[in-house]
Amino acid sequence: MIETWKESLNKGNKVGVLFMDLSKAFDTLDHNLLISKLNAYGFNLNSLGMIRNYLSNRFQCTKVGNTKSSWRKIKTGVPQGSILGPLFFNIFINDIFLFLETSNLCNYADDNTLYSCEKNFDIVNEQLKTDFKTLQVWYQDNYLILNPDKCHYMTLGGGQAYENFTCEDTIIEKSQEEKILGVLIDDKLSFKAHIANICNKANQKLNALFRVSNSMTVNQRNLLVNSFINSNFNYCPLIWMFCDHGSNNKINRIQERAMRLTLNNYDVSFKELLALSNEPSTHQRCINFLMIEVYKFLNGLSPPIMSEILFLRQNVYNLRTFNIFASDIPNSNRYGLNSLPYRASQLWNILPTYIKNSPSLSCFKARIKKNICMNCPCLTCRTYIPSLGYI
Repeated sequence: MIETWKESLNKGNKVGVLFMDLSKAFDTLDHNLLISKLNAYGFNLNSLGMIRNYLSNRFQCTKVGNTKSSWRKIKTGVPQGSILGPLFFNIFINDIFLFLETSNLCNYADDNTLYSCEKNFDIVNEQLKTDFKTLQVWYQDNYLILNPDKCHYMTLGGGQAYENFTCEDTIIEKSQEEKILGVLIDDKLSFKAHIANICNKANQKLNALFRVSNSMTVNQRNLLVNSFINSNFNYCPLIWMFCDHGSNNKINRIQERAMRLTLNNYDVSFKELLALSNEPSTHQRCINFLMIEVYKFLNGLSPPIMSEILFLRQNVYNLRTFNIFASDIPNSNRYGLNSLPYRASQLWNILPTYIKNSPSLSCFKARIKKNICMNCPCLTCRTYIPSLGYI
């Protein structure tokens, strides 16, 4: 979804997004309707009977202090915390895509994001209105409740945009940033707010670790730093890794403090700490993660969705040769320059041949872990001088 937005913004288009919220979606799923949909998808009678038995005759009660309510039968919903719960919900909501006409819908369980990419906001708004009306009817027919008060509207691409999204009697307020699956997305796709948020979380844990670090060994401190500090930057790095210098400096400062804590060394520079700890910087670790995904894509090991992001040139027989990706040269705006296809092709091209020729994924991971990208072309690594720009 993010890469689709970047591709459209790189072409000078506008993007409108509706972040929709369903009230207690997993609790309101109708059992009979779910069974009917499973039947339509080809489940046999024995399977349907087993699933109905799994969902039926469940009871719940509420306990406050020492007071407990009476047991009540559960008539709707799927068991939360189970493996089958999200699966049943995804099957239940899967046919929603058949009713959309002009917009796109990015769906993950009950997180529904409707968006449109067009040349101006008038077209974007009309497309969103058309499909939003359709979705309202679909939710009503499927006994799901849309909560307009928790829905939000966002526009990307600058220029004159609508303050709020209005569709008949429904008004959805405009937002400058929104969280989806733990990632804060802002209307500039800078991810400054998201990086600031994860830096704050890492800092809080690091401060707590400083208070008890004197009673630990180096190995113990290193284990806790990797588990509670560095892990904050391992979630969805492909989304935010090509950030600006200010955000990258925040990440580096946290990594520097963490390494000083681990090694108990406060005299050397950040680069020297990286060498002493034999660890890459967070940005370098993100680059390695991206290259692992590219290797998996080239060797048929990645999920199918990667084929919608990375494209190979036609008639390419050697997957290790130079410039094998069919990525367009982006315009001068940062959306195209920071797009995943463009940066992935650039970084893969400068990767040493012996790493690209790794015979297996485990071998590739071992080799790239030791690789330091000295000529990374991304804006995060390039020097920025005020009034001159990036050099």
